[in-house]
Amino acid sequence: MEEQTIPVPAEALRQAAKSATNEVQEYRQRGLKNSATRREKQIAEAYEALNGADGEFVSVKAGTLSGLTAAARYTNETRQYINCCRHYLKQYKVW
Repeated sequence: MEEQTIPVPAEALRQAAKSATNEVQEYRQRGLKNSATRREKQIAEAYEALNGADGEFVSVKAGTLSGLTAAARYTNETRQYINCCRHYLKQYKVW
């Protein structure tokens, strides 16, 4: 069975992926190689979905969006984008 895909605004996905990159370094520093590799794969999947998409919706695997949203840093700059991703995860009953 293929994993569900979710349409999400491109900029929200871009910001979630960008924010989650910090998590990769922290995983590596703590010796969590598999977690770092999994997160890198999710980031790569996000950027692949974003290729050529600007200011529009893109489809991304639910697990990818969920992992990136959970790992993203919740700051003043990213708050609205992370909340947007959470909204779509809840709307499509992933969370």
